[in-house]
Amino acid sequence: MQVVLPKSARFVYDSYGTVRVGGFVLGVRGRTTTRWKFQDGHYQSDLSIDVVNFSESSRGRFDPDFGLEPERYSEIRPHRPIATAQFDWTKRRVSFTEDKQQDDAEPGTQDRLSVQFQLSVLRQVYPERFVRGASMPITLAGTHDISHWTFTVTGEDIVDSGLGHLPALRVLSNRTTAAGRESLEVWISEKLDWFPARIRMVDKNGNLLDFVVDEATID
Repeated sequence: MQVVLPKSARFVYDSYGTVRVGGFVLGVRGRTTTRWKFQDGHYQSDLSIDVVNFSESSRGRFDPDFGLEPERYSEIRPHRPIATAQFDWTKRRVSFTEDKQQDDAEPGTQDRLSVQFQLSVLRQVYPERFVRGASMPITLAGTHDISHWTFTVTGEDIVDSGLGHLPALRVLSNRTTAAGRESLEVWISEKLDWFPARIRMVDKNGNLLDFVVDEATID
């Protein structure tokens, strides 16, 4: 793969969310900060959302055949112990601290943070896949299990951001399970080295988070 990844980057997003609490839907606003570092073939990324007091972290390496290859993913939520997913690529297994179980980690598997940067890698290597209507399967690891998602490119949008009007490709995945419906939308922009200009997530409980970039520093 011929990929250019920044040595470091910092993105600050204006964040809006709706959270369901006891039958009520509450609207919340705040800031989300994402940091990225890449050195000697290894990456580290951290995300923190002040609006819901949540943070996640992903670290791993760059694999020439499959792109980002996570080694450890973690989440921190209020009043809960840290939850992690550990990847063993030699055995192609991922283990979860919360459920004390393991699952298969097929090549190309991402975690729920690394996937947004993997889209940047894939866009650089396979630009022909990022045309309207094209789809790509990506397996994602959370802190409980592995799930299979299909991301579809819906076309080019303009993201009205704190950095101005950013042309961006919108990549969308909707998924329905027995537990509910969830979705992940990522708008990746060439102006940001194909990193996200906007991210919108809806979880199985109907909680929504929407991030739009307001500040960006890329080295």
